[in-house]
Amino acid sequence: MTSTPTTTPQSPSISIAVVGGGIAGLCLTLGLLKHPHIDVHVYEAAPTFSEFGAGVEIGPNAQTALRLLSPLAERAFTETTTGNLWPSHENIFCDYIIGVGENEGKLLCAQKCETGMQSMHRARFLDKLVEGIPQERAHLQKRLIKIEDKDSDGGVILHFKDGTTAVADAVIGAEGIRSVVREHILGPEYADPVFSNSIVYRNIRPMDVVIEKLGAEYAQKATILCGPKRGFLSDRIENGHMANLAALIFEVPSWDYPTFHVPAKREELDILFAGWGEKVQALVELMDTPHLTKWAIHSHPPSRTPTYVSPLTPCALIGDAAHAMPPYAGSGAGQAIEDALILSHALSLTTHPSQLHTALKAYDSVRRPSYAATTVSVAFPEAF
Repeated sequence: MTSTPTTTPQSPSISIAVVGGGIAGLCLTLGLLKHPHIDVHVYEAAPTFSEFGAGVEIGPNAQTALRLLSPLAERAFTETTTGNLWPSHENIFCDYIIGVGENEGKLLCAQKCETGMQSMHRARFLDKLVEGIPQERAHLQKRLIKIEDKDSDGGVILHFKDGTTAVADAVIGAEGIRSVVREHILGPEYADPVFSNSIVYRNIRPMDVVIEKLGAEYAQKATILCGPKRGFLSDRIENGHMANLAALIFEVPSWDYPTFHVPAKREELDILFAGWGEKVQALVELMDTPHLTKWAIHSHPPSRTPTYVSPLTPCALIGDAAHAMPPYAGSGAGQAIEDALILSHALSLTTHPSQLHTALKAYDSVRRPSYAATTVSVAFPEAF
């Protein structure tokens, strides 16, 4: 059984299969939908399009990328984003403040940015992106298990867990940190992500509750309270109605759970932040709900990703499948959006399947060095 329509002389000349319906995959799909000669389909393993995590930050470069990518992508951003709500911080990305010791409360720096920190709930942003995807182009419950070359006339066959297949001229792996397409391109030795020796505790609380605990100014701007091998982030999502809270813990020796995230207890934070200042203790109290979780931070470092493109088949990686990065970098979603812009443009210039590999290599030559440079610039734990 094949999931995509058979190509006819009247059909688009290029077919693209996007594997994974997260931010990277949907942004790429929206970018390709602008080009009538490209028949793009997106395949998602889950029963619905969904995203793990809570808040996501979008910087100026990614905002520009969304505008260039598609009006629908830009609208998804503008309808879900929340900037710093405190008037003096409209152009501040984040305040970094000492959270422990004799200098507690001292401002280390106010990171400036023309748009300030623009934050949103991942699931809401994804919902808006999905609205721009025609139903016939979106395929749910399609978990990829294998990729193979079609035959001598080119193309790729995708095999799904439900026994169905799909055929495309090129496959783009956007299925996240655990990626079948990544294993196909790089081999099993580079397939698995690397534990970063960092974890993050996450929760979301109503803004009025956070204002009551921390005061309006603190609650309505993005802040990280810093200390030795620890940090506590708070920012706004859901148009300022909710606060995204995250406690960052570095130099964690191991992660001994079978999944990437598990339920957590407030008592763990009491121990980790014992002796910290008043604001941090208030944040710890705010984390005390049944929804508190802790997440292992994994990544795909540049040293383990020598290419984003297969040398043999027309396959490429974008987003976390290519370069999963720690959330404290504040760049993961932005990097995925920039990937989608560059790759959609490169693919739009092709008119025949024989040109696809050249387009994919051009994308790789632009985006892989850019990501490597980004990882050098976000050595966040070393600053603590």
